[in-house]
Amino acid sequence: MIDAIITEEILWVEETIWLSIDDCKIRQAVRIIIFHDNKIAIIKTGKWFLMIPWWWVDEWETKEEAAYRESMEETGCEIVNLRYLWQIVENRLRNQQIATTYAFIANAKNLGGLNLEADEIEEWHELIRMSLDEAYEKISELYNISQHKQWRSVSMREKIILAYVMENLENL
Repeated sequence: MIDAIITEEILWVEETIWLSIDDCKIRQAVRIIIFHDNKIAIIKTGKWFLMIPWWWVDEWETKEEAAYRESMEETGCEIVNLRYLWQIVENRLRNQQIATTYAFIANAKNLGGLNLEADEIEEWHELIRMSLDEAYEKISELYNISQHKQWRSVSMREKIILAYVMENLENL
């Protein structure tokens, strides 16, 4: 079941482009809210942009395998108690992509640090920790002030995931 659909038509009506599904590359990603000591892991990119840790799913692996592998590779966090939340389908028309993001929640068995590649170091990636409420508030602020369409769509997706977890945390 698809729980949320983010489309460029909703955000930017003036950029609506009609494409056949055959013209689009299908991508899958995982996003994980990783808890440790009542705080979550957030990736800070550049001077101000914040996002939930995420990674592309390789063709040969399941979304759960990607979550475990990439959380360790990219954040240095060994995760336990991985729980699937739901999926978001994004229609990225400018890039001719349809991306399905599988949202998860997990606990960090241990905290590591980012394992950065050269381009990520140049973009100033940093792993930070903050409360769920603080992450939602800061990402909401970024959504409201950002003029960059891609960052606005990323911030919207992050807000949707964080809001869901905030509302349902006791049941997850």
